[in-house]
Amino acid sequence: MNAPIALDLRRSRLFFRSLMLAASEAALLATVFVLAWQRNWPLDVPGFDVAGVPFTHYLPTVRLVELFAVVALGAYTLAGWPGRERLARGPHKAFLVSLLALWALTLTSALWAMHRGLALVHAAHMFVWVAFALMIACGDWSMPRLAAAFLGGLLSHSAVGLLQVALQHFVGLGPRFGELPVRPQDTWASVVVAGSVRLLRAYGLSGHPNVLGGHATVGLILSFGLLIAWPRVWRALIVVVWVITWTLLLITFSRSAWLAGAVGSLAAAVLLWRGRHWHRQTLTGALTLLAISVVVAVGFLAIFWPFLVGRIDVASQPYETFSVSERRAMIDIAGQVIAARPLTGMGAANFSSASRELLGYPLGWVHNVPLLVTSELGLIGLAAFLGMIGSMLAVGWRRWRSRSISPWQALIGGSLAALLAVMLFDHYLWTAPQGALLWALLIGCWMTDARSR
Repeated sequence: MNAPIALDLRRSRLFFRSLMLAASEAALLATVFVLAWQRNWPLDVPGFDVAGVPFTHYLPTVRLVELFAVVALGAYTLAGWPGRERLARGPHKAFLVSLLALWALTLTSALWAMHRGLALVHAAHMFVWVAFALMIACGDWSMPRLAAAFLGGLLSHSAVGLLQVALQHFVGLGPRFGELPVRPQDTWASVVVAGSVRLLRAYGLSGHPNVLGGHATVGLILSFGLLIAWPRVWRALIVVVWVITWTLLLITFSRSAWLAGAVGSLAAAVLLWRGRHWHRQTLTGALTLLAISVVVAVGFLAIFWPFLVGRIDVASQPYETFSVSERRAMIDIAGQVIAARPLTGMGAANFSSASRELLGYPLGWVHNVPLLVTSELGLIGLAAFLGMIGSMLAVGWRRWRSRSISPWQALIGGSLAALLAVMLFDHYLWTAPQGALLWALLIGCWMTDARSR
């Protein structure tokens, strides 16, 4: 092969690689924009035992966000998966091994699961978010672009969620956009109660207010990065978006998201301090957002105080008392499942099937991710899960000692702290593709070493 032909081939390969990377980034931004959307399509899986599924919403579906994620992964793979050498050593290698071990155990658990189809479907969903996390960890992505796309998606939820709460019923966008037909009188809808009055919580285009609340919390933390990084002309816009997102978080009435917001904001503040990023502009932005948040929160308290009483003092509200007692029952069942199969668990996505076997009727997912992972994948699965967390802590400790924490890494760390708090009180970061991909996005961003982030 002569030199001109070889040069042309090299140029063609470089062009194709650049094209695939651009396509991957575009699909990634689309993934982040629709991250919390409920939009899905049912799947007809051959041999799947439909009759044995505990709840109809457990039936196989593919989510819009997963389709965009697969496109991003496919294009990144065709580009040659640049940056894969980052996962070849140290904590990053442990991160890779832990994720692959967790996925392999999830897939293998179908061999002993009560409902094998549920375990296999969960493994398929998990393959997407594991690969997505590894792609994020290997790539050189723009955090300002990712944060802006994420906030753009939250604005779409805000527009719908604010109308839902104001009208007290769904807006009418329907399945095409993934809006659930929620009304406060429906027993399956999530509401807050004051006496005999049921108030619909904000769903937006998500599957549940808690899911939307978790995404809003992360959006609020990441938006601070845009406030201090973007030119002055854009900062007023970021403040407006922040106020809208803060309002959305409040009207989700999600206690786990509120707690996560406090934990995550404190963690981000500490990491910014450790990285020496508290200067005049940062302090001014933080104090501005704090003042606005207090004003909006006071208005929220004045309007919705009767409904907040029941959320805070659960003993005074039968609806909340029932919810708490049900969650305690789930924890008790999880303990029984772990005692019965401590090493391997009952199989991925089989907690509800196991509860039906023990009680005669199924319970939903236990609202604690480590406990849920242990009940479904046993102590081996918990070890792989903790190995993933440990590798992330090792990277964080290295940055802490060297004080090499960039502003974006500080905000990502705060967002991760928020999600770790959510994991103790909810399950969607493990059971729902929207939550799992949010987790994958943040852990991938955390594990990258790019200083520009």
